Amino acid sequence: MTYGNLDLEGICASRPIPDAGLEQFLMTSKSVRHQASYLHNRLRTDLFMMGDDDHVSLPVAAAAPERRVLVIEIDERVLDSIDTWRRKLNLRNLILVHADLRTYDEPMHKWPAFYGNPPWSSKNAGHGLRYW
Repeated sequence: MTYGNLDLEGICASRPIPDAGLEQFLMTSKSVRHQASYLHNRLRTDLFMMGDDDHVSLPVAAAAPERRVLVIEIDERVLDSIDTWRRKLNLRNLILVHADLRTYDEPMHKWPAFYGNPPWSSKNAGHGLRYW
């Protein structure tokens, strides 16, 4: 999986401080790389992502410009951060929507695949997953 001019360490370092109240527990840049590689290799189709505080959408979109990646995120800070990188990397296939999935009206069945990453949080022995 190639990322071109993608600075994954820089992207991860620039993510907003996680908000545990929104179930945000950030992965390391190494884990983001592995997760993006897994998604890229296993799902060769458009992808709907339920939140993306980890910014996995950026390497996934960068690796396959023909794949549309939709991120629906409730945290505007996360969207602003992803959007900054999206513009910097000229990722035209990455779609960002500010919404709460519990009240989002658009039908998700139009997307052939979805990704929701429950927060395991290896840094705190899985507290994120129990919380989620």
